[in-house]
Amino acid sequence: MIKTDYLMHDVRYRNLKAKGASGWDGPEIVSEHKKELGFALSSPLFKQHSRALELGCGAGEITLWLSELGHDVVGVDLSPAAVEWAREKAAGKGLIVSFVQGNVCDLNAFKDNSFDVIIDSHCFHCIIGNDRDDSSRAPLGS
Repeated sequence: MIKTDYLMHDVRYRNLKAKGASGWDGPEIVSEHKKELGFALSSPLFKQHSRALELGCGAGEITLWLSELGHDVVGVDLSPAAVEWAREKAAGKGLIVSFVQGNVCDLNAFKDNSFDVIIDSHCFHCIIGNDRDDSSRAPLGS
């Protein structure tokens, strides 16, 4: 069975940060993602100040942007390096945003929370095979 090298994501985030990047995706891709999400969030189906969960938040670009728009956002990512970087960015912007290092296939940490919207930020395509069903897999760093 083929498995994604999840540890590679943590190494990649550390390297991107060291090189001065803003995150995994370049500014053009982040801008396009914001445009698409902005269109969806402008629908009358969504609350103006929703509670949102971003799966695969990475270094936090979208989570922070949503927070700046007035949404109450939680970002979750498997990579400890990405979550640390996202927290640093939030602190630098003076934003209070919750970033959680965890497995997006096992969201038991959020079972008592409700969200108006859940966003997959280019995450689930990386989770392949039985990993999508295997909530027992330990997250990085545990």
